[in-house]
Amino acid sequence: MIQSHERPQQVENTKGNNSKKLKHKPGKQKGKQKESGRPRQQVGPPREKSHRGTTGFFQPITQRDIDQIYERYFLPNIDHPEALQHKVFFDLMYYTANYIGKKHQWYLCNLRKDCFHVGVTPDGREFIQMLPEAQDEDWVIGSGISVHGKHAIMEQGGPRCPVASFKKYLSKLHPECKWFFQEPSVVTYMQDMWYRSSPLDALTLSNFMVEISKKAGLQTLYTTNGCIKNKYR
Repeated sequence: MIQSHERPQQVENTKGNNSKKLKHKPGKQKGKQKESGRPRQQVGPPREKSHRGTTGFFQPITQRDIDQIYERYFLPNIDHPEALQHKVFFDLMYYTANYIGKKHQWYLCNLRKDCFHVGVTPDGREFIQMLPEAQDEDWVIGSGISVHGKHAIMEQGGPRCPVASFKKYLSKLHPECKWFFQEPSVVTYMQDMWYRSSPLDALTLSNFMVEISKKAGLQTLYTTNGCIKNKYR
């Protein structure tokens, strides 16, 4: 009888409940191996975007979007606590901050009402100055205009005036809270106090430009406060 040197084929016993699949030798895998570095394909319908248009992470805000923020959000809602706070925040970023990084969100949280000074020039123009002890290396008011040897935000007149909004905001803050950015309260514009006695946290402050972008209906969703570049830089 001639013996065959060919290896007999291994078959799987499919009879009964004790059927077992044959084990493969180590180093050999059954089927196709996963390929690394290849992007995964999306299964099912595409996800809907939460905001229409593009997303600007480190994209500087454009003058067109600045105008739209003022005309469509700030000015029509200036008697609303949240909109007024957003405008004062935006004005401070626009006229003072040279750079806003992660650490500066904590700096915003630590701003107090007494960190600022409101004065009048000899010719009768009002101005805002940040006190030297309240400034850090990147937070120097840089409007290009000096009052008593220090940079200042000057009164500009008109509905966009940063000084007028700043004074109104100060007058509506809770008197028993020393912090500059306080939690907005649900009030009517006839009330004297628009804010609670608790300060805003760093996370809320860091998302201010996200909220402003949505409320102004911008095509670009600005996701970081660093998009506001100093006007005079």
